[in-house]
Amino acid sequence: MHPGETAGQSFVIQEHHARNLHWDFRLEHDGVLVSWALPRGVPVSPTQNRLAVHVEDHPLEHRSFEGNIPVGEYGAGDVSIWDRGDYDLEKWRDDEVIVTLHGEPHAGLGGTARFALIRTSAGRGAANNWLIHRMKPRDGAGGSHTNARPTAGQIGHAPPKNTYSPMLAAAGSAADLGDDDWAFEMKWDGMRASPTSPRPSRACVWSPATGTM
Repeated sequence: MHPGETAGQSFVIQEHHARNLHWDFRLEHDGVLVSWALPRGVPVSPTQNRLAVHVEDHPLEHRSFEGNIPVGEYGAGDVSIWDRGDYDLEKWRDDEVIVTLHGEPHAGLGGTARFALIRTSAGRGAANNWLIHRMKPRDGAGGSHTNARPTAGQIGHAPPKNTYSPMLAAAGSAADLGDDDWAFEMKWDGMRASPTSPRPSRACVWSPATGTM
């Protein structure tokens, strides 16, 4: 194939800072990009289901789009590519889609991830509501580091999530302390995070629980 061509099974996930931040999940199918908007981001683990709103199909040219949509136009705001690649199709029905995405190694998915998209209702007012479910890999391979709330700066700017890791409490005993002086801190409930600035115009806060905030 020539550069830019695909075998008909490409995907792109775009971070879209429109009126409400969301992620556009797009799968190439029958010559178009079938699309869902994910207002809560990509699921982190199989224990999570996230809302996926089925939206209009987009032309294939849109899979490479990054930039600003001017105010007054549909979807006005900044768009960046969170991850892209190709996918293996397991099932495609009118009410269910199962795919394994093969993303870029250091982008949002961190590699390969398997997802199911399931239409939740065909009732009035809810026909476009689906859910996206993170599935276990079929071959038992390790999952990716998908963030629940990824950021536009992650691709090509910020380091991978596991580069910065706040110190977390760990189980131990008095015998582990040795002879040095030690200070102790209570383990409070809550979220630990580390700030970083991948570039002058952007600040990120990294959390081991949710990725970037």
